[in-house]
Amino acid sequence: MKSNLAQKHEISQGEVIEFPKQERQAMSESKFNYVTGIRDIPMDKTTKHVAITLATYADYATGICYPTIKTLQAATGLSNRAVCLHLSKLEELGFIVSKKSDGRNSKYKFIAENIKKAVTLNAQAVTQGHHFTNDEAVTLTTEAV
Repeated sequence: MKSNLAQKHEISQGEVIEFPKQERQAMSESKFNYVTGIRDIPMDKTTKHVAITLATYADYATGICYPTIKTLQAATGLSNRAVCLHLSKLEELGFIVSKKSDGRNSKYKFIAENIKKAVTLNAQAVTQGHHFTNDEAVTLTTEAV
């Protein structure tokens, strides 16, 4: 039997499920949003661009990602040299660690603890009326991949 599109069909909607606020908060706290965290840290604009692009590939639970340099080049519009330079800057700042492999994609891991510390330091600096500098971020902890 053919359907008549002119007829009015009832569209059933799913039932509304209550999702308690405490559960939503617990879920959002367990997954760190690296893009938002990086966005809130003052740093060189190109370094931030590379960091945000890299963060879009990161697993929220682990902070690990495997994009190639070519992938990052295509996504950022930067040269190979520029991408590599800014990835190195991110490592120096303590926001990522990388493990380079011969013939394979490099493995990058965001250090959520360091990003949270930098965001906190920046928020404190803004409320106290002075600016956050990259020197303050260098004292952050490192973590092995």
